[in-house]
Amino acid sequence: MIGIDDISFKTIKPTEHYHYNGGFVELDHAGLFNDKLVASIMFNWITPPFYNNDREINAYSALLRYYLGDWSAVNIALHFEYTHRETGNSNKIKEDLVALALDFAF
Repeated sequence: MIGIDDISFKTIKPTEHYHYNGGFVELDHAGLFNDKLVASIMFNWITPPFYNNDREINAYSALLRYYLGDWSAVNIALHFEYTHRETGNSNKIKEDLVALALDFAF
């Protein structure tokens, strides 16, 4: 993905547009344990302009989702997600985020 912010939104180098790029790659697998378990891994990144590279973001995520019940239209799932995120280059900030949820979809 490529993005450009308007000059009016900037405080650093206010005479230039802010150009940045980023993207994500995701790999999913479904079908484990009678099609009840879904596993995903994802990598996200955002790369700002060279003069602002302390705002660079890289994130790695893993997801497990287990559908509860034995009926054909399962709409309740146990959801676990872990993300490791690193922000900045020279002064890295590292974060680990964990989520556990019970999802209802009707």
